Amino acid sequence: MRDTRAGDRATFFLVGAAVGAALALLVALVAGVVWSWVKYSRVRWAHDAALPQVQRLLDQKDFYGAFALAQKAIQLVPDDPKVQACWGDASWEATIATSPPGAGVYIRDYYAPERAGSWSFLGKSPIRKVRIPWGVLRWRIQKEGFETLEVGGGMFDSPDVGFALHSRDSAPKNMVFIPGQSLQVPCFPGVKV
Repeated sequence: MRDTRAGDRATFFLVGAAVGAALALLVALVAGVVWSWVKYSRVRWAHDAALPQVQRLLDQKDFYGAFALAQKAIQLVPDDPKVQACWGDASWEATIATSPPGAGVYIRDYYAPERAGSWSFLGKSPIRKVRIPWGVLRWRIQKEGFETLEVGGGMFDSPDVGFALHSRDSAPKNMVFIPGQSLQVPCFPGVKV
């Protein structure tokens, strides 16, 4: 007499392996569909909502608002050519240096600081090839042992931006250093203020 239990076990394991493989395939298929849907929804949001809004903000000269929205879009779909073009329209690439180096560099909207909320940290100087919004910004430069520098400025003559810090004890009593700077006015090419 033959033992049928061995055959039943083999059939059970074969059926179990087939069901397991089918479930793994189903999970992979669902994961692929979800991933595709998430990617599609991000691209669709960027193209249908963010990019037109960025253009409206740029047209209204709300450069910081356009920058903030374009930054969200580029973080979601960094390889999309339309989003990359929009990011280029809403920002410019700068290299920021301080004397001495190692200072924290922060920016926020010059015209609507309350809307912009807290300062946006760009990094510790020197900072190479950082994207910043067009327009006039409030800059804060901080380093331990030095006076915190807060200035307004933007649209510099070159992509190299520099700030000089002064030690806490270097200014005469009840006085602060006011840095000079050159400002290019976009509607008057060739005119510097």
